[in-house]
Amino acid sequence: MKDWRFYGRRKEIAELQNGLELGTAQSTRHFHSLRVRGRRGVGKTHLLKQMKEYTPADVPFILYELPDPTMYSDGPPSPEAIIDGVKEVNNSLQLEAEKAGLQNFEVKLPIRTSLYHDRIWFKEVLATLLKAGAVVVLDEFHLARDLGLASYVKQVIDEAGGCQGIYKNPGKLVLMGSHQQKFDDLFRPDQPLYGRTGATVHVRPWRLETVMTMAAKQGIMADPRRFLTLWTAYGGMPRNWQRYCTAPEYKHLHGIENDREWRKTFLEVESKGLADPRERDCESITNRNKLNRKLHINRLNYSLFLNVKLSF
Repeated sequence: MKDWRFYGRRKEIAELQNGLELGTAQSTRHFHSLRVRGRRGVGKTHLLKQMKEYTPADVPFILYELPDPTMYSDGPPSPEAIIDGVKEVNNSLQLEAEKAGLQNFEVKLPIRTSLYHDRIWFKEVLATLLKAGAVVVLDEFHLARDLGLASYVKQVIDEAGGCQGIYKNPGKLVLMGSHQQKFDDLFRPDQPLYGRTGATVHVRPWRLETVMTMAAKQGIMADPRRFLTLWTAYGGMPRNWQRYCTAPEYKHLHGIENDREWRKTFLEVESKGLADPRERDCESITNRNKLNRKLHINRLNYSLFLNVKLSF
């Protein structure tokens, strides 16, 4: 397998470039807030990391994933876990600001007094980042409800939007989350963030053309039958393909020559992955029996696949 790289997404990149005004002169930039939505494993985070490469050197770019306060509990998070999570957000954003090139960022913040509890301090940190012209991406934003931060993000958006023309170089705020229902619920008409964001960039599974381009680069197309098996299992979900190409637990599969042995070993590795709760939301493989049924592809389907392959 070759080193993994970024594939496709020309449309999404163009939408983000437009929304983030990456090709706009600094003096004419405005504050914008965007949403990026798509199911878990579809490549949202990888896409935003790629956008960093398109960002001018004078624009600090911060990609931060909100912590999950329910990680260590079976039920609702405890008040202590929530407060610890908010403190982690505040500390991490300040560290990320320094890494992004905002030297002495703490000097730009107001002097913290007892009036600033942790959530209000979060509002100040985020607002200061945007005043400094940073692109701030808050990943797993559906967790903002558990952390009690959604209404404070709304206040920051309102204040930044009301200061158009005052900030010399206003920043951009990007909100995205992998739990689509919880993420969308934050923007319902009865929620504080309703109507507060601009464009929504939808990140969907790869098209077949992109999958085949990736598979050719990775050497998978050398064996069309195995490609068809992987396409049946993974569809257009980038994380699953990347895992197959790069994860250590799949490495031994790449050296198996016998098709029957390869398929048996592939199923065994995927079955083990079903026990990982992080993968249960992925649309890749729901259970071993379903996958086994899918892999009994008849000769007609295989012939049709070869015709599709030759047409590209």
